[in-house]
Amino acid sequence: MGRRTPESAPQRTCVGCGRIADQGRLVRLVLSPEGSVELDYGDRLGGRGAWLCPRRDCFELAKNGRGFARSFRARPRRYEPDRLWEILARVNRERLREAVRLAQKAGAIVHGANNVEAALNRPDLRLIFLAEDASANTVDAFRRAAAARGLAVAQALTMEELGAALGKESRAVLGVTHPAFSGRLVRECWIYASVENRPEWAARELDEDEGVVWGSGERMN
Repeated sequence: MGRRTPESAPQRTCVGCGRIADQGRLVRLVLSPEGSVELDYGDRLGGRGAWLCPRRDCFELAKNGRGFARSFRARPRRYEPDRLWEILARVNRERLREAVRLAQKAGAIVHGANNVEAALNRPDLRLIFLAEDASANTVDAFRRAAAARGLAVAQALTMEELGAALGKESRAVLGVTHPAFSGRLVRECWIYASVENRPEWAARELDEDEGVVWGSGERMN
């Protein structure tokens, strides 16, 4: 597989703000048979879709309906941005926890600060995953270590949530060693950081074969 770049990734237009962005940075919505706009998290449903930035203001801007009408070729009968935003935040958090559980089951997780520190020079380490409420000292130490080694860093979920996903007590930091799991977590963390309006939490994007591609700390508007 060749290196995926922002220029070669599928592009979509947000029906809220009108921004053109990589498909992986937007969320898809579909029109139900009853004419209601519904979230298609993971792009699994067929038919025509519309795209929104995972930002609250974009969900509000889409209320005028013109973008939906162009995308669906029909004007929706019902669009409930508050409900859809709540679904987005909930499902994204669930997917993050699920990804951590699956990575742990596959043996692709190193957990605990001492173990992750010891694994920093492993050639298969792909991602440092920090809890959103990890201490400032922990965050700073692992971000510095990751930067020195060219590793991606993401931040999401609480220490309690990370521990629960692993079936353990609270954990402040994880290391992810498999590219499929690190790539999935990076993509989910992008949405999480955007929903929480914390762009510094978003990791760089990972190509499944070749590593880091997109820059970290991008502006999300």
